[in-house]
Amino acid sequence: MKWHHTGIKTEDIEAAKQFYQEIFGFEVIDTFIFEQEKLLWMKKEDILLELIEIPKAHNTTIHYCWEVNNLQHWIEKLRFMDIEPIWGPYCLDEKGWYTAIFRGPSGEEIELLEKSRESQ
Repeated sequence: MKWHHTGIKTEDIEAAKQFYQEIFGFEVIDTFIFEQEKLLWMKKEDILLELIEIPKAHNTTIHYCWEVNNLQHWIEKLRFMDIEPIWGPYCLDEKGWYTAIFRGPSGEEIELLEKSRESQ
C-alpha cells in the first residue's frame, strides 16, 4: 500500500486552487464533476491534492504535514503573505524536529516539519 492523495473539502474551489498554486507551487492536473461535486486535482512532486467544492464545508478538520528543508524560510515566506502560524513554531525535543501549523483557505491545518540533521 502507498499514499495516494489528500482530499480537502472547500466552499470556494478557486480560492483554494489559487492558495496552493501561489504559495506552494502546485499545478492543476485535472478537473471534473462527480455526483454533482466539482473536483480539482493538483500535483507538486509526489504530492496529490483533491479539492472538492461543497457548500458549507467550513467544518472540515483535516490536518496534513509536509516535510521541508528549512522551516524558517517557509515561516518568513508565509508571513510575507500575511499568513501566521496558528501553532508554533515549536521544537519536538525528543525527536529534534521543528514544526509549525498554518490554516489553509478551507480551514485545513497545514503542518510544516523540519527534521534535525541528526534524525534525517
